[in-house]
Amino acid sequence: MKSGHLVCRHPATEFVVAQKEVLSRLCEGGDDTVIAREMGVSRNTLRNHVARVYAKIGVNRRAQAVLWARERGYPLKLPIN
Repeated sequence: MKSGHLVCRHPATEFVVAQKEVLSRLCEGGDDTVIAREMGVSRNTLRNHVARVYAKIGVNRRAQAVLWARERGYPLKLPIN
């Protein structure tokens, strides 16, 4: 890691829609229970999405994922449910 920037281990990172939504919601600061409820999924499903996001971008903590995402323009504009 150079100059405090997180580098994606997989430069061609592609997320499925749910993973983009999870990453955006992590940037907005909600906890797992709130995010899962807003997405209409179980906490276990949410945790699976979070784990896959972490693996794709090469991080292992929420703060690292948020920093990575914000450097790339997240949070995305999410549709209102």
